[in-house]
Amino acid sequence: MPEVGSHFKTTSVPGGIIFLTDADVVAYYENKGHSVQSIDWNDFTGHQGIIRVFRITKEYYHHEGFIGMPPVMKKMILEGKADRIFSHCENLREATPEFIPMMRRLAVHSRNVANQLEVNPYNRVVPLNGNERNWKLSLTTQMRVGIKHGFTGSTIGNILRAEGCPEEAMLVALNSAKTRRYMDGYEDHHHYLDIVANPYTTKKVLQFLLTDVKHEDVRVAAKLRIKGPVKKATILRFTKSFRVKTVTRNGVKIRVKA
Repeated sequence: MPEVGSHFKTTSVPGGIIFLTDADVVAYYENKGHSVQSIDWNDFTGHQGIIRVFRITKEYYHHEGFIGMPPVMKKMILEGKADRIFSHCENLREATPEFIPMMRRLAVHSRNVANQLEVNPYNRVVPLNGNERNWKLSLTTQMRVGIKHGFTGSTIGNILRAEGCPEEAMLVALNSAKTRRYMDGYEDHHHYLDIVANPYTTKKVLQFLLTDVKHEDVRVAAKLRIKGPVKKATILRFTKSFRVKTVTRNGVKIRVKA
């Protein structure tokens, strides 16, 4: 599914992120001598679009979704640098609260955005005006909302992998029959193993995995991990008060905090 937040991480530039803006796609078409009006923006919403534009041949680990989106990417999207790409994505119903004002702006001209905004649960809690700090929601609340409204995509998994994911959010997911069926559907059990690997996972969560999860590989991993240290979760705040630096390597644009 073509998702907002599709990007690759690279080690060639520390903290570097590879993703597309509208200008990147326009430049790609113009360099080929094609009319900009002929762009099918649906072709550039996911990882294949990034590979097509930048001709990436190396293996990078891909990521997507709203939860855990790199600050550099979030900043550029919220500044309108990827409006056309954003408007053609299929996971907008899972857009987190800070994107709702943007979606309301784009919905005027995009039926796709309007349709998904209508079913996005945060559209009912984000005020039309006011300080955005008044409607930022915790990861635990977002987990509850996601489960209630049947989010799959990357939302549930990215919350579980998120830096600073609180114990409560993990237990909300593990105590949900709906979410457990979703997690059990993957043969590699990666959602469970991602919980184990998260440095913020508490011993209470690990004990739950040991006693309530039937998968032996998960239980073995939890047993090994429960003896290790646990990082204290802190509330992470996103701010746009930084500059973005673009480094070009072999024709690939890598963006990073300046």
